[in-house]
Amino acid sequence: MTGPAVPFREIVLKVHSRCDLACDHCYVYEHADQSWRTRPKTISDHVVSRTARRLAEHARTHALPSVTVILHGGEPLLAGPARLRRVCEEFTSALAGIAELDLRIHTNGLQ
Repeated sequence: MTGPAVPFREIVLKVHSRCDLACDHCYVYEHADQSWRTRPKTISDHVVSRTARRLAEHARTHALPSVTVILHGGEPLLAGPARLRRVCEEFTSALAGIAELDLRIHTNGLQ
């Protein structure tokens, strides 16, 4: 039996795909598949804008009082202050008047 759909209230957004640690247990950087090396290091402005707009649309459609965005990576702080500011401003602007934004970051703390 399936119940009604529950709107999501939290997203994890990968803003930088590299890490400044080399943990031997890492499932990305220490295994045979090294295809991550050919992928972009940071999230593009287009993806940031589109994601923020889509999240605002979702929050409006479901009348969500708040949504949580967790900036993730790799190590998200490697994206740098300007990129992180851009991400924060884009989500803040998109959700203004629609839902409260709970913005968090998941970092290893080295930066």
